[in-house]
Order: sequence, then C-alpha cells, then structure tokens
Amino acid sequence: MGRTRRISATLIAAAIGLGGMLPAVTSQGVAAASGPGQSAVPSASTPAPRADGTYLSLRPTRVNRAASVKPGRQRTFSFARVAGLPRSGVARVRATVTVRSAGRGSVSVRARSSASITALAYKPGKTRRVTVALAPGSPIGWLVKNRGSRTASVSVVVTGYRLNSPPAAPPPGDADSPPPRDIDTSPGPISGAGRYDIGSFTGTDIWVDPISGSDSRSGNSRSNALRTIAAAWGRIPANQTLTTGYRIQLVPGTYVADAMPNYWENRIGTYAHPIILNAADGAHTATLRGDINMFNTRYFYLIGADIIRDGDAFHCEQCSYTLIRNSQLNGDANAGSALAHETIKVNQSDHFFVEDSTVRGADDNSIDFVAVQYGHLRGNRVSAAQDWCAYAKGGSAYLTVAENEFFDCGTGGFTAGQGTGVEFMTSPWIYYDAMDIKVVNNIIHDTDGAGLGVNGGYNILMAYNTMYRVGQRSHLIEFVYGSHSCDGAPGDSGPCATRVNAGGWGTTSTGEAFIPNKHVYFYNNVIFNPAGYASQWQHFTIQGPITQSAAFNVPNPATTDTDLRIAGNVIWNGSPEMPLGLGDDTGCQPSNPTCNQTQILANNRVNTNQPDFANASALNFVPATGGWLASQTATAIPSFGWADKPVAGIPSGTTSNAVPTDRAGNERGGWGRPGAY
Repeated sequence: MGRTRRISATLIAAAIGLGGMLPAVTSQGVAAASGPGQSAVPSASTPAPRADGTYLSLRPTRVNRAASVKPGRQRTFSFARVAGLPRSGVARVRATVTVRSAGRGSVSVRARSSASITALAYKPGKTRRVTVALAPGSPIGWLVKNRGSRTASVSVVVTGYRLNSPPAAPPPGDADSPPPRDIDTSPGPISGAGRYDIGSFTGTDIWVDPISGSDSRSGNSRSNALRTIAAAWGRIPANQTLTTGYRIQLVPGTYVADAMPNYWENRIGTYAHPIILNAADGAHTATLRGDINMFNTRYFYLIGADIIRDGDAFHCEQCSYTLIRNSQLNGDANAGSALAHETIKVNQSDHFFVEDSTVRGADDNSIDFVAVQYGHLRGNRVSAAQDWCAYAKGGSAYLTVAENEFFDCGTGGFTAGQGTGVEFMTSPWIYYDAMDIKVVNNIIHDTDGAGLGVNGGYNILMAYNTMYRVGQRSHLIEFVYGSHSCDGAPGDSGPCATRVNAGGWGTTSTGEAFIPNKHVYFYNNVIFNPAGYASQWQHFTIQGPITQSAAFNVPNPATTDTDLRIAGNVIWNGSPEMPLGLGDDTGCQPSNPTCNQTQILANNRVNTNQPDFANASALNFVPATGGWLASQTATAIPSFGWADKPVAGIPSGTTSNAVPTDRAGNERGGWGRPGAY
C-alpha cells in the first residue's frame, strides 16, 4: 500500500494506513479510539455519505498511487483503512480503476476470495479509466492481475459503496464504543531470554475440530468441540474487559477461510485474562487458510497455529499486547499465483511481539510496522519479500529486532524508518519515522539491496549483525532520509494538517518532507560478500544535507549523519578499490566530528581482513575456531541520551547499548567480538 519513490540510492515507500484526526495524548501515551466497526478516526474527519441511487458516495479516496504491476503478476489493493467505508455489511464497493502501460493488454479485477472478475483492456501509451463495482472482498480489497506483456501502472480510487441492508440500531443499553485505551510506557513482561512472558493460563478452553466438531456443541472439551473458529470467537464477550481468559484450542487439521471470522475485533483481554488461539497438539499442527484481520484487541496471543494462504496473513490495527509465537505465516502458499501485499501488517498499535516464527511471501514487505510502539521481533525467519524483508516506520518506537534471519528479499533486509503518510502517525510520535530501535544479533543474507538501513531515525542501534551476499544491486548499508507525505492530498489533507499544525514533521499538500537521522550507531557488524559477489556501487549510501520549506517543521538543514557513528565493523566486499560512498555531496564530510572518511577507515576493517567462518556457504556464521575473526575484540558502544528528543512529551527509551549475549545466547564477556556469534 503506497507509492514507491527513489531518493538517491534508496527506495522510500509511503504507507497507506488509517487516516484521521490527531489522537489525544494522556500522561500514559496515546488515548484511543473509535467505536466498534468504525474507522479509527473521529467521525468529524470523515464526511457523511450521501445517497446516490443504490450507492452511498464517499469522498474519493486513493487506495494507492500508480502501483506497478508486472506482466503475469497481481497486486493487492486493500480497502481496510479507507475512511468512511464500513467494516462489515458492504455488498459492493465502487471504485475508479486507472490503467496505463507502454504495451497492449488487459487487467483483471476481482474481489479477494471471490471468483467474479471484471476485465479492462488497455492500449499502448493510453490511459484507461473505468468505474468498477465488485464485492468488497474478504479480507476487504481487490486483486488486480496484469494479463499484458508489459508492466502496467494501476491506481484505484474508492468512490462509494452499497450495503447489504440498512444497518440496525444497537439494542438499548449496548455500548456504542469500546473502553478507552492508553499506551503504557513499560516494555511489557519480558523474560530473561528476551521473550514475552505470558504467565500461566487460567480460564475457559473452547475446543474446535474442523472435521468432527459441531457449532451446536458446548466446545468445553475435545470430544465436544465446535466446528468453526468463527463460532469460538463469537463466544468471547465483546466490548468489555474480560474477567476470565479464553483459549481457543485448535485440534490438528485445516481451517478454511469460511470457518473464520471476517473481522476479529473488540475483544479486550488483560494480562491475567488473555485470549489465546492455540494449536492444541503443538506448533504447526493447525493450519488456517483465511487471514486474521484484527481491530481493537488487547492481549491476544497466536501460539503454534499457521496461516498459509495466497494473500495477507495477519493484520492488526489499534491492538495492544499481541503475541505471535512458533507459527508459520506464508502469504505465497502456491508460489507466485498470488501473494500477500504484507504478510504481517501492524498499524497504530502497541506492544506487538513476533517470536520464533517463519514469515514470508509478499509483494511488498513480509513484516510492516507503522506507528507501533513497544515490542520486538525475535528469533524469526523473515523472507521472500519483493521490497524490504521488514521495516518499522511511521513513528514506530521502542522496538528490539534480534536473533532473526532476514533473507531472499529485494530492496533490503531491515530498515528503521522509511516513508509514511503523516496522517497515519500517532501523537506524540509525529517527528522521526523511527525512534529507539535496536537491531542486534541478526543474520541477513541474499538481499538484492542493502542489508540494513536507517531512513529517518533517532537513537537507532545496529550492532553485532552478520551480513552475507547483500547489496548486489546497490550498496551494503544506507543512512538516508525518511519521508512524510500527505497521502490524502489534495482532496483530504485535514488529518495531515492536524499533525503538522501540532508541530509534526510533514506536509499538508502534495510532495513530501524528508526526515533526518540523528544518533545512529552502527557498531561491530560483519559484512562478508564472497568472491564473485559484491555491491554494485559502493559500501555505504549516506545522503548529504538538504534545506526544505519551513512549513514542513523539519530542522534546516536536514542531515542523515548527525552523530552517526560507524566503528568496530568488519567489511569484506569487492576489490580494495570499492568506494566507501562518500563524496562532495554526501554526508560524513571531513568536518563531521563523528563520521568522516578518515574515521571510518581508521575505526573499521574495510577490505583488509577476510572474515573466516565455520562454513559461510552453508550459512554457518560461527567464527572459525582459532581463526582471525574469533580473535578480534569489538568496540565499546556509547549509550544514547534523550535530552534532544523533539518534544518533552515523547517518552524516553533505553539508554544502554550493551548487547551482553550473542545470537546463540552465549555471554559475550565485555564487548565480545564483531558479528552475531
């Protein structure tokens, strides 16, 4: 979701998320939220629909901006965050589909999980614009497939919808909104091993058996199991804080999409009384063929159950304390016939944890965090994305990314910050695109683009990572600008103006504001490109200073290298003549006290010693016993400060940058040696 931009050597994709008015801030963080079944914005920001025949009209809303669809491939256009479009009860969505290509051909448009198709023929160099009305899709959105021989540029603008029937008024006494939600500023219950501690479950088990169950049963035992997950979910009280926990026990089998809820929403668990979707007989014994599209939930845990399908697997919006553990989420089940846009998408949420899981298969990102505060990605295998394997952006903050394996992705492995529509950011995190992200002890390999990047980040640590076969189409590492656009402009810039008028960094019109970096520490990493594999251009991309409109509120001049520190790294990439990537118009000029060419060459091993691993070609990156790398000593990493954060209302994160254990959990002893092991 979003358009892709190129700024120098980096691609910056603007997220298409949920628009709205600026949420209020409490002493604990961001106060929430709207009522059940509503967009997560106050109703004042969305115009009331007006009758237009059998349809209700909406202010035209772009789902994307000129997305490229390659020949024979298809792309997902999700409506999940189109303001004003109901979350249920919609029979048809009406939208304008625009196609342009250098070749002749056609595109097919169909609702997700539907066989009904509308075909649009196009001619070379001509723009074809057609109004299409189809079912909303499940999950909500359309799939557009390019049947031509050349890449086609496709955009979708939603203009209206038709309901199945008029919505019924709620019964007297029903709550018309969920309880208010605050973001607490604790990291959550984290164990000594760095994993989320769920405690011991006490509560109600609801059993589900997709073969032998029946929804007319009690569900209180395996022998009395329900048949569908939808029925089990329906037995958990909505819009109230739970006083008992609920664990949906999935017996081994395959759970089809039709047996799952369309929307998983408004279930308010607590730490003592969580909601657990559990593979009862162990990890990977229960397979879901539908997605989880979740809204306004708290303390929901997915344990051991897999989601394997052609499409998005897990979307969470305005969720608190969510855990995915020991699961496989695959958005490309049939290897290319269709695939997820984002396998895991999380937006405007807090305390989100993904652990020891496999996440793969997306035409954009396998994991996409937008405006997510607190949480971690630990011990996962994340792969097969056409853009970055994963990123955290849109004001995401206080996240740990550790012990993961990122591989087989296009633009790169992991980036802190990127590009965001400013209307999707939540106060007070409306300045930098990422804050307090610690990326440590990861393995990144076989990425076409950079292994790691920082795009508009503050207090970002990238340390003790090992990278192998990265950057062949570009560079190894990037420290570049993020961007904040107004994706509703020019038709609906109100939500952007609310944030920018409050001091946030961004624009209220077309174009984009470039977001600087500050306090980025790149320490004790190992990058090894073997013979025959090298980055195309240089080792680093570090963009130079720029001056922008004062209306963007961004400090002038903006820079990517303020307190950028690069030390203790071992880099083996190409020939000794491979450029660092510094020049007259880049960052890290000779006058920079923390990052300049002399400093980088003095404080890092750049093409001077080849790292020796136990077996790099077999992805065993333990340093060879008695070898050169095993004898090296890492560089001490300074602590972060928070005195110059943009506003006092932003909670301070951690200051220590110590990484006491390696990827295998072994104590480093002091600062240890470079690399993940």
